[in-house]
Amino acid sequence: MAKRKKRGKKTAGSLTLSQVSTLLKKKRQMLSKLETQKEHLEEKLDAIEAKMAAIVASSAGGAKKAKLASARRGRPRKSSNAVTLASLINQILAHAGRPMRIPEVADEALRCGYRTASKQFRLLVRQTLNRTEHVKRTSRGRYVLTSAGKRAVAKS
Repeated sequence: MAKRKKRGKKTAGSLTLSQVSTLLKKKRQMLSKLETQKEHLEEKLDAIEAKMAAIVASSAGGAKKAKLASARRGRPRKSSNAVTLASLINQILAHAGRPMRIPEVADEALRCGYRTASKQFRLLVRQTLNRTEHVKRTSRGRYVLTSAGKRAVAKS
């Protein structure tokens, strides 16, 4: 019996470096889009949960039932901040006026009152810095707000 050739995706060994780089870039873009969608869906879910809690609270013994309904889901309570981490980072970098390191930005965000339950908050800050379009990396570990970002912060 003759062996049949397998059709389909190429193996990693048969791809050139530029093809691997292109694939990796596409995957990162897809991941970024999915993370944004996830954030929007979490916000919608929180709004729905708040409406449900208000309905339950209006009935007899509502506060206790609302807590139980939230606890049953197994999802930790999301910190409610007035601004998103990305917009807060933009404001911090705009007011600093100089390149800042990730730990400096993270510490300043917490000083500004940003609430988080994350054990690795600096990692979240790093991811947000890399994902935000108005932030530019000037050197290793140092980030600064672009002029377009400064205009955007000034408008808000």
